Amino acid sequence: AEFAKYFLQGFPGVGPETSEAIYQKFGKIPMAWTCTEAELREVYGIGPVTSKHLMGMLGNRGREVESVNAFPRI
Repeated sequence: AEFAKYFLQGFPGVGPETSEAIYQKFGKIPMAWTCTEAELREVYGIGPVTSKHLMGMLGNRGREVESVNAFPRI
């Protein structure tokens, strides 16, 4: 869990509180974003600009993935 939060903090706009909120919502690092941009915006501290940026950085450029459980927890 600590590695996941530390990893998430490496992204612009993601600090300790936001990385904690992402981890609490998804229980993992949502690699290749196994969530929609709208679901990501539900995380405290993530707005439209940050969510768009994060989605682009991890390769989900507009692709919607239905299940947040598509990948194992890290």
